Amino acid sequence: MVIIMKKKTVVVSVVLFLVLACGIAIYARPKHASDKEEYLAEVLLYLEGQKTAMENAESIPLETDPQTGRVIEIHTDNNSMIDKTIALISRADEVKPVKSLPPLEYPLVYIGDKLRGNNERLYFFRGSQMIEFTLKQTDQIGYLIYLTGAGAVYPQVRATITDAVIGRLQKEIALRDEDTLIFNNGCFEAIEIETQESSEQLFQCIRNCVQIMDLTDVSLEPMELPIQINGQGVGTYQAFFTTYPETNQYIGIYFSSEDSECFYNYVMGLQ
Repeated sequence: MVIIMKKKTVVVSVVLFLVLACGIAIYARPKHASDKEEYLAEVLLYLEGQKTAMENAESIPLETDPQTGRVIEIHTDNNSMIDKTIALISRADEVKPVKSLPPLEYPLVYIGDKLRGNNERLYFFRGSQMIEFTLKQTDQIGYLIYLTGAGAVYPQVRATITDAVIGRLQKEIALRDEDTLIFNNGCFEAIEIETQESSEQLFQCIRNCVQIMDLTDVSLEPMELPIQINGQGVGTYQAFFTTYPETNQYIGIYFSSEDSECFYNYVMGLQ
């Protein structure tokens, strides 16, 4: 009889422990989630408030490194940049309180007096507390292009963008034995790239690009696009234009003068 009572006691203790553990887990998860939502709500309210604060603010020129051309410091002075930051921070990968601000790589970003960071992480000063927002990896690349306007001088941007664009083009271009040359009133107008050799000429220009720019909010004048793929104008002898789907940015990839000249001479030689 005594032995049976001990077994019952053990069983009851285990059950109580499991119930308590489950209760703690259930309590902890919503609290963590509500903390994240609270942090997000507060920083988004702050950013919306900065739109009004920026109305009479003076523009602060970008600080750049004269040797590398890289942007060192950016002080936000327009609503477009705030809206971009709101969109990125709203879908941050990780949101958590931290004890101190770590060393940050350029470019440094400042939005008012309570939010700072770079294209990878932003830090919100919430009284005596500091909240870290880690952006999604694809957003980190897109934000860097947006902030600096000079993506090609950043190795991680050049590698990521050019590899993705070339990889997509390799799947999209329907290869044939000859390219299609388009003439208008006897004058050469455009080339439809359809051969491996012409594709490689374009890919080389993209790989060696000297500039990658975010043109999403730029008002572009109509221009002739003599380089076509699948019936659509995609570029000139100096640049290639495309939407980068990972960040939904419309970007311009600008070629070196040497590659532009070689590309032009190559196409002219096909006539």
